[in-house]
Amino acid sequence: MKLFYQQGLGLIAISLIVSHSALAQQYAWIDENGHKQFSDQPPPASVPNNKIIYSKEHTNTSSVQPADTESHPKSIAEQELSYNKKHAEQVKQEKKNQEVANQVAAQKDDCKRMADFESVLNSGERIRQNTPDGERGYMSDEERATEQRNLKQKLTECN
Repeated sequence: MKLFYQQGLGLIAISLIVSHSALAQQYAWIDENGHKQFSDQPPPASVPNNKIIYSKEHTNTSSVQPADTESHPKSIAEQELSYNKKHAEQVKQEKKNQEVANQVAAQKDDCKRMADFESVLNSGERIRQNTPDGERGYMSDEERATEQRNLKQKLTECN
């Protein structure tokens, strides 16, 4: 039993020495991209002392924050918030694009109807219309000329 106890203390002492020497050979620093680096090798000479968090020769007790906070993984809540924001912007943009497309299609349709009416006006056929009294009548030559002038002006806006 005494031997077992002595061996147990010896194992504990050896494990403490090994763990202490393992800790003494670890290095931590912030690289040029703002990421924390851990190694059993010393940091490159290009790393300034204020970016070294832990080493054998140097222990930095001040908390060094990476320069680029975007490089750190976001929490799930932050990721969801970011996704929802981007999705809402995308839906808004798609709605705006659809409205513009609808306006363009409506204008194109209006222009086609005006061009068709212009061809009817230019054909010389009599055009039947209702009078203000509600009776049927025909468009006079003066009314036809006025409509042709108005249509020409509107059709220039279509092209």
